Amino acid sequence: MLDADRKSSAAFAEMRVPLISSAMAIPGAELLAFTFAGRWDDFDDFGDTFNPQFGLEWKPIRDLLVRGNWGTSFRPPSLFELYFQGSTQTGQFVDITRPPNVPGANGEVVLIALTAGGNPDLDAEEAESFGFGVSYQPLALPALEASLDYFNIDQDQRVQSPDAFLLLQNADLFPGRVTRAERTPADPVLDRKSVV
Repeated sequence: MLDADRKSSAAFAEMRVPLISSAMAIPGAELLAFTFAGRWDDFDDFGDTFNPQFGLEWKPIRDLLVRGNWGTSFRPPSLFELYFQGSTQTGQFVDITRPPNVPGANGEVVLIALTAGGNPDLDAEEAESFGFGVSYQPLALPALEASLDYFNIDQDQRVQSPDAFLLLQNADLFPGRVTRAERTPADPVLDRKSVV
């Protein structure tokens, strides 16, 4: 059971401003329009944030549309990700940092206890995105449309739950998260930094 709450409020606005239209008969500009959107959020546990998005549409000729956009985003961790008390499950996994104990295995088959739960020290996820696209739709063939799009998203502090196999292979990247049994004389010395 999870006993936690959060109060939040938000406001959103969007606007499209046509700058040039075909009626203006400007060469090389059948259409030029600017778009703006903004979202303001306020969280009682993460403070407030404003995230804008800007876009531009340009038609140099009637058949061709060029568009681009840029924006930011914000997501606080869910209450589950922050405060879930956790649970422990057991399962078998292959630990590649140990010698195989089963013929044909890549490592030792081990029985592990995997404990998962919330982390109250998580930060909010933040991202910046950029996109660019071109669409071509000839007037002579209105059913035909070809488009090419590119987008890039740069995300910081992404909340993830790595699986047990990833944790075992990269224990040095997760200090304090993997506890192994003491090595015995039967364990050969392996040149692996993740062996603890």
